[in-house]
Amino acid sequence: MVRPVLLVNKVDRLFNERRLNSERVAEEINKTVREFNAMLGKYLGDELLEEWEVSFNKSSLCVGSALDKWGLDLSVLKDRTGGSETPSDLASAFLEILQEIEDTYSKEAEETLAKKYPIAKVVLDSVVKIVPNPSVAQSYRLPLFWTGQGTKQEKNLLTCSSKGPTVLLVGDIQPDRHAGLVAAVRVFSGTLERAKPLVNLRTGVTGKTLQVGLFMSKSRIALPEVPAGNLAFITGIRDLVVGDTLVTEGTTDVPPLMELQYPTEPVVTYTIEPRQLSQLSEIQTPITEFAATDPALEFEVNPETGEMLLSGAGELHIEVSVAKMARIGIDVILGTPMVLLKEQMTSEGTTFTGGEGESSSFSVRAILRGDDQQLESLGTILDSDLQLGCYLIDQSGRISPHGEELAYIREAFRSVIRRGPVAGERMRQLMVLIEKADIRMETPETSWRDVTQPLLQAIRGSIMTGDPKVLEPWVRLEINTPEEHVGELTAILARRKGLVHEIDSERSLYRIIAEIPVRESFGLANEIRTSTSGWATWGARAGGYRERGYGETKEGETY
Repeated sequence: MVRPVLLVNKVDRLFNERRLNSERVAEEINKTVREFNAMLGKYLGDELLEEWEVSFNKSSLCVGSALDKWGLDLSVLKDRTGGSETPSDLASAFLEILQEIEDTYSKEAEETLAKKYPIAKVVLDSVVKIVPNPSVAQSYRLPLFWTGQGTKQEKNLLTCSSKGPTVLLVGDIQPDRHAGLVAAVRVFSGTLERAKPLVNLRTGVTGKTLQVGLFMSKSRIALPEVPAGNLAFITGIRDLVVGDTLVTEGTTDVPPLMELQYPTEPVVTYTIEPRQLSQLSEIQTPITEFAATDPALEFEVNPETGEMLLSGAGELHIEVSVAKMARIGIDVILGTPMVLLKEQMTSEGTTFTGGEGESSSFSVRAILRGDDQQLESLGTILDSDLQLGCYLIDQSGRISPHGEELAYIREAFRSVIRRGPVAGERMRQLMVLIEKADIRMETPETSWRDVTQPLLQAIRGSIMTGDPKVLEPWVRLEINTPEEHVGELTAILARRKGLVHEIDSERSLYRIIAEIPVRESFGLANEIRTSTSGWATWGARAGGYRERGYGETKEGETY
């Protein structure tokens, strides 16, 4: 939560395209400001709203045209009023200046406005006056997302002290051909020093930075140290994801600053290809490195067709990822999207035995993975796929974690979870328990016949007793919009086979809670923006998996 500064941009279009006079332009600007303050009221209490709502009088409002490089703020209005800040004087000055700007556009002399009312000065002055410095902002922002109140590090973090232990939050990660991973971090306390060991609270791994410093536009300026309150960069530390907290050694008792919840399963896949075919042989490595920086992104090459596939949490996530790749020189073209279906059992499976004669024999039970299940208590974990939530667990005690047969056992498990027994889709939320194992293998050349095939038979047989279904992903939406757009938005959701669960009002805005299938979500963002002229804001998160056709012709559970 950051105190806002509002720039009402593109005022030139009100004059040039809509042909409004200065009074009508002032009305449109006032309407925009009122609606923005109403939107603030959705997130702020009355006391904070009164302090933070934007206006000329509080120096938090600017209007202008970034295209023609002119802008107005409180200081410009005061120059016209002779220093008076009374509302009536400021309103008269505002209308007077807008009339002057209208006349300037009618004479096609808009280039003179940039010299008279430079927008860069207007925006920078407002930011300097309104946006608090880190030592002030952290005192009220930190309690909103940090659970470490009452710990011994609380004072250092709330006061943004450079003398306390170093605590960093990773905000962005980008691969670099020369520096490896470059992480953008916020220094919440302490001083970030080059080559000083830092502990990742998520992994517990300690690493040393190779470089630290500050960003200057697109350049990185290396420094020996960066004090608290700054946005910095670090290189040299591996296995980072956005939201990681890094601390100095001996400070691991501090709670993480932020625990981000990533979608654990990609729900949509795009085929991609380089914009220049000459890059086809060399582009896979940088894409793989980029995908490693985002836990919700997955990149693979289809071994049968050679297609490059990029999977993510949705259409917008993929588009943003492709735009980020383009900025670092990885220019790709998106193909047709494909929704990733999954297979999942709907009940617990029964024990099934596979193998006979001279081959190995396995008795296996497939069960659903529970959210709070203690996996270690069930047996020895032989293999897992964390994204799919699938685990292979030995309860027989007959399989050595270091034996040569383990590779062939894992091959059977991975074959099943990648190609389920119903429709060949990936399995999810599956635990395979090997209750009995009698392993017989003549030579590595016969491993498929002797080990992999009997285990495959047992796993698939047990899964089929659990009534597996083919499921499709859904997405849950929260849309905030002015009242006049509610009917249009619900109609859009209905056309896309969505389910509206709740509509309620908060001040002058309405909130719509709805769910739609991911297959119906493509192009939704553009349709919402176009139909509401940009007034609606919305967010999305995973809505679980449901049987195909849910909400259309039948009811069912969410998985």
